[in-house]
Amino acid sequence: MDKEILVEKAIDALKQYAYLHGKQFSLLMVSFGDGSTNDFFTLIVSAPWLNEMTIKKAITFLLEIIKDGLSEDEVKEFMRASSILTINTNDPLVQGITAPFRGAGDR
Repeated sequence: MDKEILVEKAIDALKQYAYLHGKQFSLLMVSFGDGSTNDFFTLIVSAPWLNEMTIKKAITFLLEIIKDGLSEDEVKEFMRASSILTINTNDPLVQGITAPFRGAGDR
């Protein structure tokens, strides 16, 4: 399976979880490579509901959500072709990126 399609399926699983549970999150997908089949993807996730978790627990939690949206073979490929990074929503980088999308009362 095309790695980009696989990562998109993982993102869809995260979106579905957030929708079903009334959760919000910010996500950025970064591709490292030249567009070949060897590309490596990193999902950068920031969410208030992840802030209180340790990094290990947050990544494990996100992987469980993603696993629910993929077949067993897709999970194995996802694990080979990508990584997950979590960033606290209070991090200045996240604040800067999300500022244009927040309402005037949130600033």
